[in-house]
Amino acid sequence: TAWGCKDIRRYFGSVPASLLTMFLSVTGGLNWGEPLRCIGFIHTMYAGIYFLSVAFCLIAMLNIVNGFFVESAMQAAKADREHKVAQIAKNKTKYMDELRRVFRLIDRDGSNSITYPEFKRCVESPEFQDYLAAFDLDIDAGEEIFALLDAD
Repeated sequence: TAWGCKDIRRYFGSVPASLLTMFLSVTGGLNWGEPLRCIGFIHTMYAGIYFLSVAFCLIAMLNIVNGFFVESAMQAAKADREHKVAQIAKNKTKYMDELRRVFRLIDRDGSNSITYPEFKRCVESPEFQDYLAAFDLDIDAGEEIFALLDAD
């Protein structure tokens, strides 16, 4: 056999055969070590070019596949982030409505303002403390909180 490889013409006998060999090597249809060995008998430079071409194609394909996965993950993260923003806005509205209701309950005289005695009476009641515990709030320093909330 010429150059020590009987299949050299099958792998590289023409441009279409060479392209088919490259395609099959990259896609797994052909073990690319055999064409590499055959072309290496002609000249090691050709073997190097073949090796680098196959390696480049494989890395390019892996990069494309990786790009699809990254893009998919980014879209999922964006959708999740948008969902969280919408959920926060929904919860904010819910908490504001609930806070308005609580302030109306504290304001017994209907003056649209809460005095410290009204606030203290409400904060010291066990029902209100249980209510706040449901929102993970703990008011131990009622006077300090009232001072923070007091605008005047």
